[in-house]
Amino acid sequence: MHDAAWLSVPPTCSVPRFAAARPAGTTHSPKLSLTLGLVLAALLVTSNLAPAQAADSRAPLSVSATFQPGENGRGVLTVTMDIHRIWHIYSITQPQGGPLPTTISVAVPPGVKIGPFTAQTKPEVHFDNIFEMNVEVHHAKAVWTAPVTFTDTQAAKLTGAVTAQACKVGACLPPRQYPFAVEISAK
Repeated sequence: MHDAAWLSVPPTCSVPRFAAARPAGTTHSPKLSLTLGLVLAALLVTSNLAPAQAADSRAPLSVSATFQPGENGRGVLTVTMDIHRIWHIYSITQPQGGPLPTTISVAVPPGVKIGPFTAQTKPEVHFDNIFEMNVEVHHAKAVWTAPVTFTDTQAAKLTGAVTAQACKVGACLPPRQYPFAVEISAK
């Protein structure tokens, strides 16, 4: 679901005619008038979308990652998503048949194994009338951890991304990847 204000031109916008702007005694073809009108309409639509795109660049979600080394070549990767104000995301365990679950992907370097992610901040579960099912949502902050085991290496750089869909009452943004990177070591 998209915020309709981002996808439409306000009804008060109109394409002005340029007849009064022509010097006396000049004429131009109807095709030129149509072309000028379409160009102006495209500019109006683009300028109307610019504030929405600027707001979208200040994403409602941000992600970070940390690594805590443990003993015997083990450690814990922690991924944290800050969820700004009125927005929410769906959990990594959101059942199928409803909204898109959040996913976490990590490029695992040779010599490193990463276990499954588990939520450290439990999602709020409630019945959603739109999906007609229970949904699992995170507000404000979501924290996930995964065990890391070093097999052939002592240090590496992990890169990954959280793919999440930011939603608020009545609107959702398209799913987006929020990348992260973190240095890890066995010590």
